[in-house]
Amino acid sequence: MAKKKSASAKKQDTGTRATSPVNSPADRSEAKSLNIVVTLADNAVGRFDAIRKQLQKSGMTIETPLAGLGQYIGTSSDSAVAQLAAIKGVAAVEQLGEVHLPPSPLDPQ
Repeated sequence: MAKKKSASAKKQDTGTRATSPVNSPADRSEAKSLNIVVTLADNAVGRFDAIRKQLQKSGMTIETPLAGLGQYIGTSSDSAVAQLAAIKGVAAVEQLGEVHLPPSPLDPQ
């Protein structure tokens, strides 16, 4: 006959289970956040708001929508970039680079 576990034993069991691969700390550290710009195809600019919703559902945080240019500037995990690029009407998903300007000749050093 099987013994029933006490409530405290059940709590102990849940605390000793291995974390799922999806939620492991290694996976969280590998998911890198990127600053990106998404550019729409010319024929998709008329669906700007609908595509914005699709991008957000796919994991993009839109910080600056540029309807006149057909672009969105924001952030996304590097693992979601392929999913964003696959949305109908998206022409390009590019990572924004950093800009470093040389010191001004007028700035005394």
